[in-house]
Amino acid sequence: MAPSVCLCGPPELQLYFPTTTIKICQGQSSSSNPCLEFFKATTYSDKPQQNPPVYQQRKDLTEYEAEAWKHDPLTALKLIFCLRMVGRPNKEAFYKSLLWIHKNHPLTLALNLKVFAQLGWFKDLLEILYRVLQKSIDEAKEKEEEESQEEYWKKRTNYCQKPRKRNYWSDSEEGESNEEEDSDEEEDDESIEEEEEGEKEESKTVTDVTDVHIARAKSAVDRYQNDLEYRYLHDRVSEVFVEMLTSDLLSLKCCEIEKISSISKFCPSIDSSYDRETLICENIARRMFPRHNFGEYKDVEEAHYACRVRDRLRKQVLSPLRKALECLPVVKQNNQSSSLFKKCKALIALEIYSKIIGCGDGGGRDESKLKFNFLTMWWPHWRRISAVLMRLPRFNGGD
Repeated sequence: MAPSVCLCGPPELQLYFPTTTIKICQGQSSSSNPCLEFFKATTYSDKPQQNPPVYQQRKDLTEYEAEAWKHDPLTALKLIFCLRMVGRPNKEAFYKSLLWIHKNHPLTLALNLKVFAQLGWFKDLLEILYRVLQKSIDEAKEKEEEESQEEYWKKRTNYCQKPRKRNYWSDSEEGESNEEEDSDEEEDDESIEEEEEGEKEESKTVTDVTDVHIARAKSAVDRYQNDLEYRYLHDRVSEVFVEMLTSDLLSLKCCEIEKISSISKFCPSIDSSYDRETLICENIARRMFPRHNFGEYKDVEEAHYACRVRDRLRKQVLSPLRKALECLPVVKQNNQSSSLFKKCKALIALEIYSKIIGCGDGGGRDESKLKFNFLTMWWPHWRRISAVLMRLPRFNGGD
């Protein structure tokens, strides 16, 4: 039996019905490299796609991350950091992928926290710590809500199954007279109750706020004492802050204000939102002023020692460093923050390649809108390609 033949038609048919780039991408969408699939997923993880492709079911970002991590962990980790650096940073995908790393590989995240300090991402350290803590609180709340709903439906089913007793014999005249007397008494009681409720609401707002702060501090202490992985992450974050703050204090004493970093600016203040949620200032203060190095704290109680050390961190460390930062000109601060990104030309190339990958993939991008900068021809990788091509003989057109 002859094999089946695919008809192409005359060449003029291809001019009227050219093959679109969407069909080409459909054939090349499934790559054998999971890291490439993870990179493509991160470029559009936070943007709703226009006309999404039907041939492929959309997976969660963590699924792509798990497959890429199995294939090449180092490349997957680099791609995660590229989420925060390339073009418009995708912070939600960045934090989501870091939470997955903390859940599956907590030691890897804790040992790479110094990279955040080298890049100047001090606020991201606090945000990661807060999200790790908040995720456990949200999971506990979901379990409580599920259990309460189950108990509610059990009680409801039991109540419906019970037989009801109804009193059909009642005097209508006695009911009407009693209702008139009760209505007059209720009007007087309502006016008194409204005044009392206004006073109670004012006192409740103050007590509710304090109760919320106490409950959050208690959950942070319990998580730090019971969860070893969270405790190790908390200690490593505080160590990064302590190392940078001590080096800034030494440069301030040596009158080298230009070497001071901006970590004191991003370090949370005492009783701020990050401090109330994570208690990070207490851990930083304990490491800055330990008991064995300062004799005045040896015989002090633990609670009093924590309060005194936090106050000392604010007065002797954070406030002088922040005043020194105000003396620095704005130009020097911008140069220090942007010097790390001037040499990252590979990241700029990744941004361009991500735009090219998005074309025709249902992301709402058009190839004609891609801009080509003439200066990109003089980048090192383009110069290497052009040098190799110049050595080759001239191309033959096949005529």
